Amino acid sequence: MMRQIAEFVAVLSCSLFTGAAVYITFIEHPARMQCGVEIAATEFAPSYRRATVMQATCAAFGLLSSIAAWAIRRFIDERMEAGFSVIELADIVGLRPQRFAQKVRMASGLSPWRFVQAHRISGARNMLRNERTPIVEISNSLGFASQSHFTNAFRDNLGVTPKAYRNMLR
Repeated sequence: MMRQIAEFVAVLSCSLFTGAAVYITFIEHPARMQCGVEIAATEFAPSYRRATVMQATCAAFGLLSSIAAWAIRRFIDERMEAGFSVIELADIVGLRPQRFAQKVRMASGLSPWRFVQAHRISGARNMLRNERTPIVEISNSLGFASQSHFTNAFRDNLGVTPKAYRNMLR
């Protein structure tokens, strides 16, 4: 539970910082560079009042997208063994499956299926660090149909088998 709270606080903090940085970098700073010192001094106070509103707006959009990404990753982690569909993922963020696929592709460069596969492989890499966990158990816990399916997916993504990857970590 503490990890979940820490993840949420990290997402919130990053979103607020990102919103402020986007506003300052792309709106506020270029506007100040175009005016003289006198105008900058008279516009200083009102400009920061406007900045507060704009930063909050940018932060809210950043926060919503970060929370959606966090919720999707949590859902994938929780349902890895049982499996799920793109429709279920789209429902989490309130989008139609086609629109969800477009958003995932724009954000990650991957289709939803490839995004989930990359998430699984990332989890496998972490699990392979524990030498005592059998590879078949890792395969099952990540929702692969079989150990050979897991081995082929791992090799396709990283160029080595899970066993070879584990041996490289030693």
